Amino acid sequence: MRMSLLRALRRSAYFYGSEALGLPIRPMKLRLAVTNRCNARCRMCSVWQTRQDASNELAPAEYDRLFERSKRFLSAVRHVSLTGGEPLLRDDLEEIVRIVHRRLPRATFNVNTNAFRTDRLTNLARALVEASVPMHYNVSLDGLGAAHDEMRGVPGASKMALRSLDALLDMKASGAALKIGVNHVITDDNFLECEQVHDYCRARRIAFNPILPMFGEFFHNETMRFDLSDAARERLIPFFERLAKEEPGERLAYCEILDQIRRRPRDFRCWAGRIMLLIEEHGEVYPNGGCPRDWTLGNLRTFDFRLRRLVASPQARDAMRKVARCRTCRLSCETLTTLKYPEALAARRKLRSLGG
Repeated sequence: MRMSLLRALRRSAYFYGSEALGLPIRPMKLRLAVTNRCNARCRMCSVWQTRQDASNELAPAEYDRLFERSKRFLSAVRHVSLTGGEPLLRDDLEEIVRIVHRRLPRATFNVNTNAFRTDRLTNLARALVEASVPMHYNVSLDGLGAAHDEMRGVPGASKMALRSLDALLDMKASGAALKIGVNHVITDDNFLECEQVHDYCRARRIAFNPILPMFGEFFHNETMRFDLSDAARERLIPFFERLAKEEPGERLAYCEILDQIRRRPRDFRCWAGRIMLLIEEHGEVYPNGGCPRDWTLGNLRTFDFRLRRLVASPQARDAMRKVARCRTCRLSCETLTTLKYPEALAARRKLRSLGG
């Protein structure tokens, strides 16, 4: 990523100026956690240990109500991420995507999945290609064999994920308009897999998205910690420094993960809750998935699915004051969006640190 100083100044000035003048800042990105049900047993996440309750999940009609009643407030949304739990466990996932696409025709979409069910994933992909929905499928892959199985707590998890990736690649080779990526969570148990997974992605021209474990109410892991050892840091730092130079389009993402690996504190403000929102399966709204449980902005059902009214409530304003002061969370889907827009000057500073 390259960004001129003038462009960075304009972006930062727009958001900071809008905030200073009391003008509304409409979200640019939504994360829809459509279920908390999960068929994995990931060691860095405890969602699977919570009650797996589908009875109170937002129904397709409720998603439609949300986007109809919040049409103006959500008019700037350009990306919608569908996640869970495991989103493919919802039999009506295709219907949800179609509803949101109809309401947000200019938005792109992605599904984050463990891809254990190749048949369900490919059926969804074919249906959404036919519907002309711009889709990106991000498959979790923490290693190319036993390391992934151990990370995800399911024997054969790697084989299932690789089989699903092959199926998506075959669809793409046949002309299907879709994008494919890999979410790779790095811990002290699998850091030696990182280079292999990257090379796997590069050889197939699919996106490589390395992530350090994230903590917060969304993952039900607020008391867990997965700190990298010195050996892991010594191996990973030169690797990502090299990638930052070889892959300029991903340089900002690599700069950010390098800062995390080096334990550098977050030196830019959090804009979660303003430029992005997380809507959970029962209608609870959070700034993002790295927030503590009591930082909820409110529940959609309480506000009759009028999102603008929800984020203007006293409860939401109190939570947002905490978010604005927070420098802890490094959730990539939030930090990269923030760095590309309101904190573009911070992004330039990061890029310049590696000569970008």
